[in-house]
Amino acid sequence: MKTVEVVEAMEHTNEKNDRICNYLERFVCWVLITISVAFLLAVTYEMRETMHIHNRELRESIIMRNAYRTPLLRHQHEYFMP
Repeated sequence: MKTVEVVEAMEHTNEKNDRICNYLERFVCWVLITISVAFLLAVTYEMRETMHIHNRELRESIIMRNAYRTPLLRHQHEYFMP
């Protein structure tokens, strides 16, 4: 009978500790999830902004390269002769 009472008393104390551990585990998991989502959003935003900058620079360089390459031939059309 005494072993049954000891087991019941230990189960009762373990429930309180398990409950605290469960709360801590949930809190830590949510903090990690929140940090990872914020990090991924920041990386995605930075990649998007840098791609816009690179696309703008590429477009401007292509326009300027074409303008400097054929400054006198702007009014002449290129015809394809097979």
